[in-house]
Amino acid sequence: ILSYKEVSNIAGKIIKVDGSTYNSTKIVVTAGASSKELVGERLNTEVWNLASIHYKLKDETKDVPSWFYFSEQVRDGEGHLKEGAFYYGFEKIALQGKWYLRICPAFANKVDLALDSNVIVPLQEDIDMTTNWVHKHLDFVHPVPEFISLGQVSLPCAAEKKLYLDYIDHSKDVLVCSSGWNFKFIPLLGYINAMEVSGKEHGIDITPFKLDSVSELKLTTESSGNSRRLLPF
Repeated sequence: ILSYKEVSNIAGKIIKVDGSTYNSTKIVVTAGASSKELVGERLNTEVWNLASIHYKLKDETKDVPSWFYFSEQVRDGEGHLKEGAFYYGFEKIALQGKWYLRICPAFANKVDLALDSNVIVPLQEDIDMTTNWVHKHLDFVHPVPEFISLGQVSLPCAAEKKLYLDYIDHSKDVLVCSSGWNFKFIPLLGYINAMEVSGKEHGIDITPFKLDSVSELKLTTESSGNSRRLLPF
């Protein structure tokens, strides 16, 4: 995986990677939450700062399948999320000789319109909400958050838009495939990208994933604290 640094129109498309220079006629940008910095504001996205948390099992013989929990959100008088409604988790995993469940909130109280490199841990509020939910609903795990990590997911600002897969200009030299909860479709998306830049037919309509026009940008870009999305997919 190359660390994408710079694109230039001089002598074709030039990619500078870790001090080395590569020349190409076609480029596919799949840099996740960093893609907006590379291709510009037409990639009308917001970044969800999602928490991943592990909780130790009280009874190590217990286990659960992969699951998802849906409920109703509770907000305070100012509209801020007070109690999360969506959580998901996975089968038990051994960490440092103990068994844990990975339990994650499918919401983020910190949503930004651009990637913030200063954010390196999840918001404490999200961790606390998840821990309170675990304490309330899962009596077979210790409600103590451990092995916490951050996932920064790029999503289209407009909730009805699921992902972007489009050329950044009419030259069709730079294709961007970014944003959305799309990792389960990576083999298919990789195939589409490869066929597109190779000039081959793939038989899949990608028009629903086109980049927004300038007028659409004005309509869908919102303040970071008021995303219309309830879920990150």
